[in-house]
Amino acid sequence: MPRAGRSLDCGWRSMLSDLPWLHDSGSRLAQILSSQRLPAGLLLYGPRGLGRHRLACAVAQIRFCRHPGSGLKSCEECPACMQVRAGSHPDLLQVRPEAENSAIKIESIRDLSRRLALSSGSSGARIAIISPAERLSIAAANALLKTLEEPSPGVTLILVSNASGGLPATVLSRCQRVRVSPPSTESALRWLNQRQERTDWSIWLTLAGGAPLGALTLARTLPDDVSALLDSLIQVVNGRRDPLQFASQAAEWPLEQLIGLITWLLRVATRAWVHAPLPDSVWTRQIAQASHLADGRRLVRAWQEAHGLLAEIQGLNPALARERLILLTMQAFRSAR
Repeated sequence: MPRAGRSLDCGWRSMLSDLPWLHDSGSRLAQILSSQRLPAGLLLYGPRGLGRHRLACAVAQIRFCRHPGSGLKSCEECPACMQVRAGSHPDLLQVRPEAENSAIKIESIRDLSRRLALSSGSSGARIAIISPAERLSIAAANALLKTLEEPSPGVTLILVSNASGGLPATVLSRCQRVRVSPPSTESALRWLNQRQERTDWSIWLTLAGGAPLGALTLARTLPDDVSALLDSLIQVVNGRRDPLQFASQAAEWPLEQLIGLITWLLRVATRAWVHAPLPDSVWTRQIAQASHLADGRRLVRAWQEAHGLLAEIQGLNPALARERLILLTMQAFRSAR
């Protein structure tokens, strides 16, 4: 069954005050809301793990709130605010993939269009949050375009995406775009240590692409052996560890995070090879040392291919993808030996 039309889980409170890096994008959204008319299409884009959904929920809540304040502040007490937080507001809908790493199908968009065509409740507005929007199939994106071109009164589609480039130009041209940017590394580490004192936050933050909420989630859900896995990977590129042993060790890791780890290593090696500045850590120093014996062109190609796997992850065979990642890394670092 398509997952369109279900109320979105927005079970959060004090949305922006807890996430200071959302201030700029929140201010931009507040300006849009101050016009008293939301656009038919609104795109919130940026890396995962920054709180893009919270921003989308904040827009919905302030739009439905009966006693809104300034900016993105809602009263938090009216029935509409409580319904949004409980995920039960009848005019707040969602579209998500039916399964993890699958595409959003045209049936989901058709179901959403039918629901949006119905009359709204007391608010007079209807909002649909589509996430992750880059997962829209070609047919689904074309169906969505029809709703964006001829929206019903009071309807707003909020698209949440990793990057605006992952969407068709025809869809982008009909959306007002707001970028959600990560904080500086120093600010992110300070925020994370305020939540929990740890010595390995820099690793988790790296794996999360600089996104603090993503780092928090990874640290809570992935195995605690990230340091050991990274050490093993560096030993592989230095020729001091059997790649098959590393493959066995990495088998328990989610493929997306393993791709992130190897992509990061290849990026660091590429930057070191061209003598670009790097953050100082025991791992970056070891990778930089290994990069001097690598072939720079193969490093770049390996990084590009590994990075590209993230965009194709929904169709990958995990075992074959792991083998390909390890082979890419070995070829890049050992090509000049």
